Amino acid sequence: MACGYFAAAALTVWLTRFSGGVAFVWIASALLTSHLCLTPRKDWRPALIACGVASAAATSLFGLGPVAAPFLAVINVAESAIGAVLLRRWIARPGGFESIGEVARFAFATALVAPLATAPFGAAVATAVSSTPFLANAMNWTAGHALGALTFAPLAFLVGRGEIAEWRRGVEARGVIEAFGLSAAMIVVSFAVFAQATLPLLFLPLLPALIATFRVGRLGAVASVLILIAVGAPLSVYGWGPLPLLDGSMGFRIQFFQFYVAVVVLTVMPAAAELQHRRRLFASLQEGEKRYRLLAENTTDVIIWSKPDTTRRYVSPAAKAVLGYDPEELVGTKPLDFVHPDDRARYGETLRSLSAGLVNQAVTRQRYRRKDGSWVWIEASFSSTHDPSTGAATGYVASLRDVTAHRAADDALRMSEERLALALDSGSDGLWDWDVTTGGVQLSDHWFWMLGYEPGDIEPHIRTWDALVHPDDAERARRLLRDHLKGLSPTYECEYRLRTKSGAFAWMLARGKVVTRAGDGRALRVVGTHIDITRRKVAEHQIEHMALHDALTGLPNRVLFRQRLTLSVAEAACEGHALAMLACDLDRFKSVNDTRGHLAGDAVLRAVAERLKSVLRAGDTVARLGGDEFAVILARIDRPEEAARIAARLIDLVGQPIDVDGQLTGVGISVGVALGQGDPAEQIFKNADMALYRAKAAGRNTYRFFEQGMDAALVARSLLEVDLRDAVRRDAFELHYQPVIALGTGEPCGFEALLRWPHPTRGMISPAEFIPLAEETGLILPLGEWALREACREAAGWPRDIRVAVNVSAVQFQRPGLAQSVIDALDMSGLSPDRLELEITESVLMENAEGAVSSLMRLRALGVRIALDDFGTGYSSLSYLRRFPFNKIKIDRSFIAEIEDQETAAIVRAIVGLGRRNGAEITAEGVETDRQLELVRQEGCTEVQGFLFSRPLTSEAATRFISQNPVGGAAPDVRCAPARAAAQA
Repeated sequence: MACGYFAAAALTVWLTRFSGGVAFVWIASALLTSHLCLTPRKDWRPALIACGVASAAATSLFGLGPVAAPFLAVINVAESAIGAVLLRRWIARPGGFESIGEVARFAFATALVAPLATAPFGAAVATAVSSTPFLANAMNWTAGHALGALTFAPLAFLVGRGEIAEWRRGVEARGVIEAFGLSAAMIVVSFAVFAQATLPLLFLPLLPALIATFRVGRLGAVASVLILIAVGAPLSVYGWGPLPLLDGSMGFRIQFFQFYVAVVVLTVMPAAAELQHRRRLFASLQEGEKRYRLLAENTTDVIIWSKPDTTRRYVSPAAKAVLGYDPEELVGTKPLDFVHPDDRARYGETLRSLSAGLVNQAVTRQRYRRKDGSWVWIEASFSSTHDPSTGAATGYVASLRDVTAHRAADDALRMSEERLALALDSGSDGLWDWDVTTGGVQLSDHWFWMLGYEPGDIEPHIRTWDALVHPDDAERARRLLRDHLKGLSPTYECEYRLRTKSGAFAWMLARGKVVTRAGDGRALRVVGTHIDITRRKVAEHQIEHMALHDALTGLPNRVLFRQRLTLSVAEAACEGHALAMLACDLDRFKSVNDTRGHLAGDAVLRAVAERLKSVLRAGDTVARLGGDEFAVILARIDRPEEAARIAARLIDLVGQPIDVDGQLTGVGISVGVALGQGDPAEQIFKNADMALYRAKAAGRNTYRFFEQGMDAALVARSLLEVDLRDAVRRDAFELHYQPVIALGTGEPCGFEALLRWPHPTRGMISPAEFIPLAEETGLILPLGEWALREACREAAGWPRDIRVAVNVSAVQFQRPGLAQSVIDALDMSGLSPDRLELEITESVLMENAEGAVSSLMRLRALGVRIALDDFGTGYSSLSYLRRFPFNKIKIDRSFIAEIEDQETAAIVRAIVGLGRRNGAEITAEGVETDRQLELVRQEGCTEVQGFLFSRPLTSEAATRFISQNPVGGAAPDVRCAPARAAAQA
């Protein structure tokens, strides 16, 4: 761009000196203006600087010397910037010239505003270094820049947008010959006009210019103007043509020629724009007509266009299937001749209203006679047509649909509902029929009997139902009923308790449905049933109790204990007090089972459970976790001594002999105590477990408190956390990249970025060891941001068809700012968003489904791809696939390892089918053998990844892998070059 600007500026400056100080046309500004319009705003600065230097050099070498050159350079590029800013603000597609208004705005911005804005400054500089008056310099500046914008900017836009190349590709040989002929005609006419001195013939070139415009478009207009300048400018300067008849110097003739060319440009360019606009409208009209005809001729409904007198003028081919007539047989007929006599009056009134313009749309149902004489029910949808200029009705368009089967189904449904109502009224369910307008409710006799009432005991009104519903169930029952009345749910279904005549409450399953609605959608009538489910509810309560309690002792089981521990931790944190957990394990219990049998063991467990409960305070919890393991929650502890006292009491009480079938049996108990205040429930559980191990190691039948440093693993974890924090601070990690191969081409389509930690003393530490620690400590946030930035930076240097996948932790989704981190990484690297793929696991969606889906939607809106990793190993809820359209589903390597098993293959096949229905790509992870590759290909996977193709590679090795396996290269085998070489070796 800078070189072109320099050449154009040098030529213009040289011509200006030759013509005595009059700038004929300033081409450089036109080129720069068009370049800025076609370039993103962020790339303007280098273009403006480069063109400013080029302008200064050209002006210095060929013009006004080095003093004025920098000032003129700044003014010249400023003019281009002003014009570009105005064009981008005023025109949606600068340089498109798609309407006369756009041409006018283009001329106003580039040929008037921008030159006039900079002319005073440019003229001032030129006057300071030359003898030409300020006014003359200002006029020369304005005219030269304006003509340059009007003539060369359109050409530059055509070149920059590729329209010339597009025209060359699309034109036939005949069109090329026509273009050459028009160019030759323009040259001959221009030469003929400027080779003689007849002033009235000055605008004769407009004729071939307009012809070229109409035949070729914008390209013809621009070419004609350039030919006119090329022929007329030299002849006028040297005294030929009509312009020398005007008195004045060479400069005056040049200025008059500039005005003349501007008139020609402002004549042909609007014509070209209007032509383009009309061609676009015509093409749009043709396309619309084509779509309408395609719709009309392929729809199963009969499409008819009729005149105001209802005479049919067009009938679609579907008439043959619906009515038995060929379309030509119905053209010229009127619809009332085919309608059943009983429906004719109502149907005729609708047609008259449409024809008169009284209604614009209507829907009717009536019987039509088929060609074979039979009658079919037809649903007719009408839309009136109007004259766009006068608004008068010109007829209507009708769509006829055969609804005979629907009508029969409606009649059958109505009869079925009537039979159902009769059956329910005589059955064991209570039937209710609610008039929403009045509030009155009709109740079957059995409904009264279910609740112990006699008909007439209670008022049959909706307010009676409201009074009978249990207070704890009322709000939910009302909310679900409101939702159904508003049409938010297809049916009403709710379980709640109703008060019986005795005052007790009975569980009812209520089902209902709106059967009548008003024209505005309001519910008018609801019918439904009540089913007594009290026995089922009692059974469910028993099952729930069994699921959360130990069947032998009746104590809470492990599930309920953990729930209560979590609740106790939350309450302790809220109220600011401590709690304690006691992990208990019976001593010598195995010998009881071995010597006395399991029945005696069960009796001992029940006795121990009773003794444990007798020690506890109100609000404490004791549970049997399984086998001979028990656990206790002391909900409120003011001092550790209280927990020690209770633990000692438990040991003493359990150690007393137990009478089992007349024989005394003795067991002991070891207790591990963990105090908690602000600690997570899981940590308290682990601490108590470690303290229990210490108590058993101390000789059993004793208790121990948890102390820091009890477990060497805890110490090792602490050391690892310190090293991890230091490594995160120093960015002491590496990313390795494992290729992902497209099965369709056998070429690499991306890499998965895998985090590695080269520890200075322990060597390479497995991600399975430090990633959970990073998530637990929150270090995963800076570590994840670093991995994201590094992967984007590295991928920016790969070919554009290669993507990079980065794993995102569930912890990163729980914290705000993930989307901003992705944006920052993309901006810093310059990587296109569609080349970045974020891999998440199902745990991300499980922990906060609504928040996770919202965050994924924001990332998807950026253009980033989302992949569901390790699919099939977690919860695999299909609701997540429905709520969020993943770009890719990655099948876990555990399935691929067992894919030769028929059941595993069926699972893989189901996952592939599920992904395809949701439009997702399917990647098989962990492909390590040719047999596995063959099977995943058969099951329909689109991409593969595994050691068969490559182990995770360093950054340099990944670059070599790409160069050895170029995208678009030959792919005789799905395995890439390094993998094939390894296999052959």
